[in-house]
Formats: sequence, structure tokens, C-alpha cells
Amino acid sequence: MAEQKKTKLHTVKAKTLDSILWVVSLIGIFSALIWLIVDVPSGLIFLLTFLIILPPVKKLYNKKLSLRLRYIFIIFIGLWITAFITFIVNMIKQTDFQELAKETLSEQEYRIKPENTDFESSIPTQGLSYNCNLISEISINGEPLSTAEFKQVCEKQYYLDLEDGDNEFIIELKTSLGTLKETLNITFDKDTYDKTIAQEEAEREAEAEAIAEAKAEKVITDYAEENEISKELAEQLLEILPTIDIETDSVSYMSQEEDWANGDRYSFYYNSYQFIIYLDSKGIVDSINLGDTKLYSKSGTTKSADDYMLSTTERSDLKMYSKQLVEAVLKAPSTAEFPGGFFDPFSGWGFGKEGSTYKVSSYVDSQNSFGAMIRSNFYLEFNWPAGEDLEVTKFIFDGETIL
Repeated sequence: MAEQKKTKLHTVKAKTLDSILWVVSLIGIFSALIWLIVDVPSGLIFLLTFLIILPPVKKLYNKKLSLRLRYIFIIFIGLWITAFITFIVNMIKQTDFQELAKETLSEQEYRIKPENTDFESSIPTQGLSYNCNLISEISINGEPLSTAEFKQVCEKQYYLDLEDGDNEFIIELKTSLGTLKETLNITFDKDTYDKTIAQEEAEREAEAEAIAEAKAEKVITDYAEENEISKELAEQLLEILPTIDIETDSVSYMSQEEDWANGDRYSFYYNSYQFIIYLDSKGIVDSINLGDTKLYSKSGTTKSADDYMLSTTERSDLKMYSKQLVEAVLKAPSTAEFPGGFFDPFSGWGFGKEGSTYKVSSYVDSQNSFGAMIRSNFYLEFNWPAGEDLEVTKFIFDGETIL
């Protein structure tokens, strides 16, 4: 009877132990499978730890080895401790990986710019570049960079756009050592930036203005020295002459003439025409004249010099046509002698122009009815619009109006 009770008690203990082992081993196996995701080596050891106490497995090796429960328990505890130590070691290694990876990468200057991960930026963009020898993929704030963007990072041409205030960029690098993560904390003050830009713009404008003034001053000085006049007069002429269509660089033979009633007087040549400059008592240009025509006056009058100057071709044509008209009224045209020689064809001839009206004046020596050589003056006016033929509008010969 006592023997039966003892056997029954042993059976109850065995079933209870199996139940406990089932529960513990199943929970442990499930946990180990999950743990494999976190750390493979320790996860595998944990899985083996709880497999050895799984009742069917225990019965299997008990048939072969006849291990007592206390030995299984010792093995269980040993494996569990081993798995725990493996986990701790791997976590330490994983914790040190970031620094290890940084040290390894930094030997090759892995992040070229920015140099720091926590700083203030004075501009609204920040260049980001890496030495990509060990890097296969880059993500910024969880977004992988495209192939083109990755190439820009490697070529130092990728830029982060900064907003006003604090900016955080979480950067993940896939490398041959694993995944390296770092965070850039960049502060950008837009108000300070705007003020800096405005100040720099003002400084650039001031510098450009100073350069322009220096250049203008040099132009005035050079023009004064070139034409042997004062800087004050040179500055005025450089401003006035273009308003009457005279190219300042084409002015020649600038010289001072006898004073006029109100001040100094100068003359210069342009396109073979002589122009007269009249200054007032304060050295201010009072007027610029071409013959009797006032092209410029300080009162505000301006006229284009082109409307009062003739080209060489125009003067040649007018001279030839005028000679034909004059010869037609002479008594002995074959004896006519007009002024002007081969080297100075327009000597003794006067030409004028006002818009499309052209004026010619000169003289001719010819025989009269008695065979005596006499000199006769003549004056002609022509209407000659651009692209049209000459038309005589006035002809005075030796004081007599012919037309």
C-alpha cells in the first residue's frame, strides 16, 4: 500500500514537472525566436537553452544518455548564462560600433563637410559631402537619396536647405561595417542672414560706386591731359558733347582762342569742322557753336551736329553741281577758275547744312564780255532729303538772284 502511494506521488511529481517544463520551454522558445531579430548569437543560445528542457526532447536524449534532471538543470543554467553574457557582449559591441565605424571611416575623412555635427550656419544652405569609398547608401531623415543625389554627395555638390531656427538632419549611412547613424543639428538665423546680405549688398554698391567714380575721374583726367585743358572743362565736355552727337574721342586740335566778352573761348575740330566753345566768367560752358549755329547753350538748347555737318562725299557732290550751275551763267565758261586744289579741294568753298537744306558759297574767276578776268561770288541753297536727288532752291550770282 505504501509502495502504491509512493508510485502515485512520483507520477504526480513527474506530470507536474513536465507541465512546468512545457510552459517554461515554450515561452523560452518563443522569446528566443523573437530575440534572434535583436541579436542572432545570443538568440540561438537562448533557443538551445529552452529546447533541452522541452519534455519530448528531454525524453529523447534521456533514452540515450539517462541524464538526471539536476544535470539538465546545470546545463540549462550554463547555457542561459552563456546566452546572457553573449547578449551583453554583443550589445557592448553594438554600442561601440558607431564610434568604431566613425573612427574607421574618419581615417578616410568619411564626412568632408560639415566638419561638426552641431553648429550655427550663416547661410540658408549647408553643403553635405562624404568620402563614399565605404558607403553604399545614404538616407536623410528616413528618405534614401536617389542615385543622382548620392552622386552629388560624393562629389561635394549636395546641399541641405535650412529653415529659420533649429534644423535636425538624421543621416544613416550603409557601409561595409554596417549602418552608421549620425545627427546634424544646425541653427540658422534668417534675420541675421537678411541683415548680413543687406549690409554686403550696400558694401558692394558702395564699392562699385567708388570704382565707377575712380574710373570717371581717370577718364576726366586723361581727357584733360590729352587735350591740354582743365579738368573742369574736360568734365563738362565729356557730358555735353554726346548730347549734340559729337564723339568725344574723335575731337582733335583743341586750343584756346582769344577771349570773348564774357570769358574764355576754345576751339576744336570734328569731322574737319571747326567748333567754338564759349565759357562764362565762372568757367561754365555757355555755348558750343558750329559757324553761326548754336548747337548747345546752357539755357537748355541742344541740336545734333549731324544736322549741320556734311560728309566729304556730300561736299564733293555739291561742289561739282554748283560749278555746273555757275558755268551755265558765265559769259566764257571755258575760262572759269574755281578755288580749291588737288591737295585741298575745298579751300575757298563754304558749306552749310540745316536738316535737308544744304548751303554752298564760293567764287569764280572768268572772262567777261570784254575778255577781262573778273571775280564773281555766288551762293546756292539745295533741298536734299535723304535718298532723293538734289533740288536747287536758291541761286545768287554776283549779287543777282538767279533763282
